[in-house]
Amino acid sequence: MLGEGAKARMVANECGNVLRSTVSLRDCITWNHVTDKYGEDMFKPREGRDEVTFHGYCVMAMQKALRTWKSNLHEEYKAYAIDELRLENQPDSISPEDWRWLLEYFATPQFKRDLITGELAPPDIVWEMQHARTKEGVLVWSDPQSQEIHGRIQQLVNEQAEVPVEEPRISRDEILASVLGERSGYVRGKGYGAMLVKRKLNQTEVDSRVSSAIETARAEMRAEREEDRVQMRTKIRTDMRAEREVEREEDRVQMRAEMEQEIDRRIKAQLGALMATLQQDMSDLH
Repeated sequence: MLGEGAKARMVANECGNVLRSTVSLRDCITWNHVTDKYGEDMFKPREGRDEVTFHGYCVMAMQKALRTWKSNLHEEYKAYAIDELRLENQPDSISPEDWRWLLEYFATPQFKRDLITGELAPPDIVWEMQHARTKEGVLVWSDPQSQEIHGRIQQLVNEQAEVPVEEPRISRDEILASVLGERSGYVRGKGYGAMLVKRKLNQTEVDSRVSSAIETARAEMRAEREEDRVQMRTKIRTDMRAEREVEREEDRVQMRAEMEQEIDRRIKAQLGALMATLQQDMSDLH
């Protein structure tokens, strides 16, 4: 029988297969494009699986599969100096049409900009590296709050990826500040490019807020667990009292039944003795 880790790897592999066989990178270069075009039908759980858990895992697995797929394709792109050789050595994981489109995309200023500036990895990737680890093929978060924060950061990163090159974008620190509580405003109709940030947090402040958010989440979890324990103890005591009351009632019923049986036995014995005496008296008269 397969263990949980092996099962998770099978699901992750299947998610990757579904993604690569369904998605065209020409239409879906970001995760938001994938969900907009294909919707929720890609994440229908099989019968007997918890829908929320399965959906969340599939989303996480497919997001990672999309990043890995694009990264592997870019490595194939860099392996050759000219497009003619790249076209002759098309990877098996992509259609010829998508590969030709991707060659053009990898050559655009929008894609090259990050490679030239040498900016840090996107904040969602950095957050994942700092707050999650892989165990038997499954991504394990340090706590639920970190996973929730990652989802919100990732949403902003994906939205920023769709902002045209000529429009301003919010920075890595501003994304973190927005998610972790920095007060900010949005200009209606202008999107995140017009986000008004009161001040830019430095890395020390960001790290401090991250640590504070995680500690707060852990404190809340401890409080919830303590409340659950109190409720469980109360329920156990209530159940035990109810069970004892049921047992006492059963004992009373059994005692009454035994008393009635004893009374019936004695009455029958007395009637038997009386009948025997009467029969003896009748015999003496004759």
